[in-house]
Amino acid sequence: MRFAEGMGNQRKKVLKTVYLKETDELVETFMNFSKSEQYYIGLAALYCYESMQPEISETKKEGLKNLYGLKDENALKFFTVHMHADKWHRKIVKKLLIEAGKSKENRKPMLKAVESALSALNNFLNGMERAYC
Repeated sequence: MRFAEGMGNQRKKVLKTVYLKETDELVETFMNFSKSEQYYIGLAALYCYESMQPEISETKKEGLKNLYGLKDENALKFFTVHMHADKWHRKIVKKLLIEAGKSKENRKPMLKAVESALSALNNFLNGMERAYC
């Protein structure tokens, strides 16, 4: 919300925004994985997201500052937090996945979760492009 407000949007308007179908599908995919009884399946899906976030957040923050003139650190805080916190998150999640992957029976469901999570992430980006480009 701080980011949206920093870009000139009103909180009430943002809260009334209807999600894209692809956004709902992405959230549903990750929610389903996070509810799995096999913790490593949720972690594998999470790692797809967490492993990219520090660098993506840094690029987005720099782009917002340099290309859009956004200087409000409060509006940029989301990206600043993810530049740092997700480095630690991905390190911990990677360790847990390596441990879970020592069991051969865990590997196939882990890879399937990764494929599904990446597909949902790509579909989300395709939806953004369809709707806004």
